Amino acid sequence: LILAISSVSAITIEITELELNPTGDDKGSEWLEIYSSKETNFTGWYLENERGYRYNLSGEEEDYLVIEFESYFLRNTDAQLFLYDETDDLIYETEILSDSKNDNRTQQLCDEW
Repeated sequence: LILAISSVSAITIEITELELNPTGDDKGSEWLEIYSSKETNFTGWYLENERGYRYNLSGEEEDYLVIEFESYFLRNTDAQLFLYDETDDLIYETEILSDSKNDNRTQQLCDEW
């Protein structure tokens, strides 16, 4: 998904990797990665899961931002994530994802999930 910043430049922002079902207890071990092609101020941005729970973002980042969740945020089945900017515009959404194996294998975006 391309987010137009101005008529001269555009940036790519997408969720590129996530761990829905890590080894052991998922609490505190779930994480995801957001890629931004240019420096982006994520203050006011948020992630929302398929159940409507929000996780607020902050700070500036270029390239890869890794978010480690302290509590349960990602479901192991039928998980979907939505990334919104500070004006509540939907910037990116994942497909519906599932991970039934309790291991350290991640879901990765490589043209598709």
